[in-house]
Amino acid sequence: MSRTTIYAGLAELESSAPTTQDMRGPKPRVRAVGGGPKRLTDKDAGLLDALDALEVARTIEDSIGRR
Repeated sequence: MSRTTIYAGLAELESSAPTTQDMRGPKPRVRAVGGGPKRLTDKDAGLLDALDALEVARTIEDSIGRR
């Protein structure tokens, strides 16, 4: 981890030190609502259908004894 990153984190912690009031309530979110990576099913609408098809094919192979 770079020294710049460490100093930036320390400055952030010093500027927003929790008070007693802050510690009693729910913890603040690290990310904003809706932040982070999007769900794979949102990116590829056919993903669940493709996975279901693979599962069906695997189940059929298992039932007839091939692997």
